[in-house]
Amino acid sequence: MTKIYVVTSGKYSDYGIRGIFSTRRKVRGFIKRETRNSRYEHYIGDDYRIETWEVDKPLEPKIPIFFCYYFPDNDSWKVSEEDDKDYCHEFNKIHKEPDYFGETEGDVYWVVKKAPDKDSALKMANEQIMQFIAEEPPEREPERK
Repeated sequence: MTKIYVVTSGKYSDYGIRGIFSTRRKVRGFIKRETRNSRYEHYIGDDYRIETWEVDKPLEPKIPIFFCYYFPDNDSWKVSEEDDKDYCHEFNKIHKEPDYFGETEGDVYWVVKKAPDKDSALKMANEQIMQFIAEEPPEREPERK
């Protein structure tokens, strides 16, 4: 892969690209020249960074993460690309990893799935949760005396 060198500076809304170069030598020359020039001093100064980027490299496709909730009381599902704070507050804080699974009070089961679309996420979540429910030991009735 071919590499390029990108000179950046600033933070947040002040962040910007100051130059793009084919070699580090050209980057050093640019920085040396421009930091001596007062009109660029406030842009580059000591705040510059050199980032190395690869060109002619295809981007990895982004596969979305889906949050899948199963409600056994009415045998229904909710699948969303957003987590739902109403169903599982602990889940929202720390569990956004694909295939993370849990059960909340009130028998709401949830799982996080990485899938190309909502239907695929639902299919995978359904298989995982139904298997969990099938293997779950049944609740026992309290013994009567």
